[in-house]
Amino acid sequence: MILKNIEFTEEFDISKIILLLFFWLSSYAFEAVEVLNPDIHIEKSLYFTTDKNLSAYEAYEFSKNEKLTPLPKEALSFGFDNKTYWYMFEITITNPKKDYFLDLKHTVDEFAWLYTFEDEKLIRTQESGYALAPKHRSVNSIPVRFELHDINTTVCYLLKVQSNNTQYAAFSFGSSDSLAYHWHILYSITLITFGVFLALSLYNAFLYIVIRDKTYLFYIVYTFGLMFYALTDTGLLAPFYLFIQSDINTNLVFFKVIELTGLLFFSIYFLDLRNKNPSLYRYLLLFFIIFIAVLVLYMLDITKFLAVVFIYITTYLLIIIGFVSYYKGYKPALFYIIATGGGLIFINIFFLMPLGVMPLNLIGLNLLNFAIIWDMIALSLALAYRIKLLQKENQDKERILLLQSRQNSFGELSGNIAHQWRTPLAALASVLVNLEAKLKYSQIQKEDIISSLQRSLNLLKHLSDTVETFQALFQNTHTKEIFSVDDEIKEILAFTKESMQHNNITINYNSTDDFKLHGNSKEFFQAILNIILNAKDVLIDSSMQNPTISILLQRFQDGFTLDISDNGGGITLKPIDSIFDSYVTSKDHGIGIGLFITKMILEKKFNATIKAQNKDKGALFSVIFIKNDFRF
Repeated sequence: MILKNIEFTEEFDISKIILLLFFWLSSYAFEAVEVLNPDIHIEKSLYFTTDKNLSAYEAYEFSKNEKLTPLPKEALSFGFDNKTYWYMFEITITNPKKDYFLDLKHTVDEFAWLYTFEDEKLIRTQESGYALAPKHRSVNSIPVRFELHDINTTVCYLLKVQSNNTQYAAFSFGSSDSLAYHWHILYSITLITFGVFLALSLYNAFLYIVIRDKTYLFYIVYTFGLMFYALTDTGLLAPFYLFIQSDINTNLVFFKVIELTGLLFFSIYFLDLRNKNPSLYRYLLLFFIIFIAVLVLYMLDITKFLAVVFIYITTYLLIIIGFVSYYKGYKPALFYIIATGGGLIFINIFFLMPLGVMPLNLIGLNLLNFAIIWDMIALSLALAYRIKLLQKENQDKERILLLQSRQNSFGELSGNIAHQWRTPLAALASVLVNLEAKLKYSQIQKEDIISSLQRSLNLLKHLSDTVETFQALFQNTHTKEIFSVDDEIKEILAFTKESMQHNNITINYNSTDDFKLHGNSKEFFQAILNIILNAKDVLIDSSMQNPTISILLQRFQDGFTLDISDNGGGITLKPIDSIFDSYVTSKDHGIGIGLFITKMILEKKFNATIKAQNKDKGALFSVIFIKNDFRF
């Protein structure tokens, strides 16, 4: 099925799905004032806001003499502002022997004070808020919590809340056990999310160390920012606020910046924008520089609205870039769109709560966790799919490089075969001419005719064997066998003999023993031939006197080595090992794939190690075969 041709019909209209999800979430709204124990009776629940810095007594007098606003039935946001919110509750507890508490159900209210008035006298002041570490709060707990007065009379409570974050009218009254249910669900889901984050981060960190692909590194940065934003928003980082900035809003923006920076560079590497869309890549980098400048202005308290706008623009911009990459034929972009787009839907619905469009509820508070889990799992699947595509691309490249390597050696071998055929053909022609002359001008014995025919057949067989050997070398066969290393080297030397003699190059070959390998002999032939032909080209280009190639096959304790050296002046590339990289060459007219193919064949097919070094006025290539990795 071609995914490009999928159209969103009315049955699959995303906007309708989001609208349905919105109404479903709204049906689970918190009550603004939730009473969890029958012993607690709330007679009044009102509030007012002010820009003035009122004292507790001034606020108390104001609440007595002025008409306050009743709290709404549902827990709605009051929006973003810098006003101080005062909440007034008149509460009677019929069973004062039990400890009861007041919880602020929203997770990030920075500063809160509860003033307890009895008979118009301030009898107790408590302080809390997520800007304080739990041990500095009046009630040492992660939720913002206050203790209620334990007397069987009506008590007036004034709750003062100051926060740079959105304000919610959402309060719970009850015992610690009854209040725990709400927080256990929220924290349990958050901790599960954190466990998924740790597992996937460790997995991708391992992939980064092995593959050295920065995509995995920026995946970790992105999910780190997303995860710690959620931890801050749920208040679970409150115990560490002694060591970090106490401004919760700044912390949220800080982790949001880490998240978007990681996502931006993850997008660049995952979508391969540098190669597939360079102009889009440059524009995205320019946008990132502007984004950083806006954040600096935010930190200087010059503009906050513009920073929030840029955060939203960045997120939607990356989604658009994903669509552009997909419609230009980059298939992994579809997984990217599903991952980031799905997470974006959860996050956008989550932000409907602070905007006051949707009431506060338990599912809504967990939407960030759902977004994180969706993003992390979907992006991990996207990375796995990308690995699969990269493996296929690498296999295709390897096949192309191998073909190019064989084509380059084809001319060399063709010349060697031509040299090998000239002598047998000349000998065959001589036998036939001699036989014809004897038949025409003299008597010939039967034995001479049979001898001449036998010599001709032997020469023809030699020519046929040469063709078959040449043909077998270039056939794409994966047949494995146990073969003699010494025989293969001698066959290589026979192939290159005429060419070496034509260029006055001497080849010295010594072997201390015969060794057997298990694999494809023609692939071994190709790998070693590439080293010898590389040495031959260097000797020809260097115009060295007495050009020599030395080959030594010898045993050592754990296996055997094949050393191929020359006196052509050595390798000028630095580092020397880069000579095995694809398209890297020290020759004027080389294309740099012969030694790359050699290394690939020897390491992947024979578990061997190849090293290059300069020694004795030339280069030395050592191929090491360890006993545990091959068969004698």
